[in-house]
Amino acid sequence: MREIIHVGIWGIGTYLPPNVRTNDWWPKELVACWREKRAAGVTRPVEADRQLSPAAAALTRAMAAYKDDPFEGAIERRVLSDDMEPSDMELSAAREALARSGALADQVDALLIGGTVPDFQQNSSGCRLHRELELRPGVLTLQTEGTCNAFAQQVAVARALIGSGQARCVLAVQSSAQSRVLRPEDPFSVWFGDGATAVVLGPVPAGEGVLGEAHLTDGRFYGALVTGVPGKRWTDQGKNVLYLADPRRAREQLFAIAEHANPMLDQALAAAGLGRKDIGVIVTHQAAGWFGSAIQAIWGLPEARRTDTFAWASSLSGANLPMVMATGEREGILRPGDVVATVSGATGMTMTVMVMRWGRYRSSA
Repeated sequence: MREIIHVGIWGIGTYLPPNVRTNDWWPKELVACWREKRAAGVTRPVEADRQLSPAAAALTRAMAAYKDDPFEGAIERRVLSDDMEPSDMELSAAREALARSGALADQVDALLIGGTVPDFQQNSSGCRLHRELELRPGVLTLQTEGTCNAFAQQVAVARALIGSGQARCVLAVQSSAQSRVLRPEDPFSVWFGDGATAVVLGPVPAGEGVLGEAHLTDGRFYGALVTGVPGKRWTDQGKNVLYLADPRRAREQLFAIAEHANPMLDQALAAAGLGRKDIGVIVTHQAAGWFGSAIQAIWGLPEARRTDTFAWASSLSGANLPMVMATGEREGILRPGDVVATVSGATGMTMTVMVMRWGRYRSSA
C-alpha cells in the first residue's frame, strides 16, 4: 500500500506592477452612465419579492450593500506598463516564492503556469521562466487554462504529481494581465487588476497542508464571459477583448457558485475528516467587494477570520487566492495551525473548494 504523502505550501511569492489606476481614471460621465444602468447589470441584486434559496438570498444581500457603487468595492488596481510582459510579473513572483520556500532551482520537478493573458499564443511562458530561473532540463512544464480557478487546479495537479512520487517540489505560477484585453467603456473593466503570484508546493507532515478538495464543472455557462473578437472567432481580424458574450448566463453563474458552495465545502471537509467548527480562516476568490462576505454568510461561519484584497488589487483572476493568503499571513490573520477553507470559481464554469491546515514549511532537501 502506497504511503500517503501530504502536500502543502512551502512558500508564496507575489508581484504587483508599480502603476496604480484609481477609480477616477474613468470619466465621471461614463461612471454616471454605468450607475444609471446598474438595475440591469450582471451583479444587480435579485428582486426582494422573489423566492430565493438561502444561498441566493445571502448572495443578493451581499450584492445589495454595493448597489450604489459601480466599482463593486474596488478603489484601485495595478496596471502592467507597456514595456512589460506578463511573464515579467510571473518571473518576479516565482523568484520570491523560491526564496521564501528555501527551495533551490534544481529541486523543482514541475512548473505549472496559469495566466489569463500570456505573452504569446502557443508558446508557454513557462519556457521563459524555465530558462531565466535555470531549472533542470527534466522539469515537467505544463500550462493550465483555469482562469480564476487556476491556482486550485494547479494544487490538484501538484498533489497528484507529488503523491504519486513523480515530483517532490512543484512551482505553480499564476498571473493576471487583463488590462491588455479590457475596453475601458465596459462597466466590468473596473473589476480587474494586473499582478502575479507563485507558490512552491511540496511534502509536509501528516495532518498538514491540503487535506481535502472538491471540484466541479458546469458546462451550462460555457461562453458567457470570453476573450475574443466580439461577434467573430478570436482568430478573425480585430482586437481580442474581454467581453460578456451572454450577460444572462454570466449572472446565473454567480448564483450557481453560491448554490454549489455549501455541498462542496461539506465534500472537502469530509475528505479532510473535519467539520465546519474547525475552520478558522476563509480565503475566497476576489470577484467583487461583496464576494467574501457572501461566502462567509452562505457557509454560516461568522466567527471565521477573513481578509480581502479586492479594494486595492481588484480581481487578479487565478492569482487571487495566493494573494489573499500572502496578505492574510502578513496581517496576522492567517497563522500556523489554522484550518483554512478556500473557494474559487471560473467562467465556463469550473469551481473548487479546498480545506487545508496552514503552516510555514520550508524545503529540507
